[in-house]
Amino acid sequence: MADTIKNAISIRKTFFEQAENLAYELNNSCSHLFGLAIEDYVKNYQNHDLLNKINAIYAEKPEIQESIFRANIRKSLRRILDGE
Repeated sequence: MADTIKNAISIRKTFFEQAENLAYELNNSCSHLFGLAIEDYVKNYQNHDLLNKINAIYAEKPEIQESIFRANIRKSLRRILDGE
């Protein structure tokens, strides 16, 4: 079993009640549900951060050799798709 840490959080009562009901429906504890939610949030944030970094790299203007290479690839793919 992975290492775990206990932590106290403060949330609105209505949200806690909804989480408690969901945990019951899923046959899990609130603690487990909150842990899953935090894991999902962190992974989502990391994926979003990675996507922003990738987009920043591709936003940079390619060098002339890269532009020529891309244009040639597009022409080749177009000929293949057109059946030439």
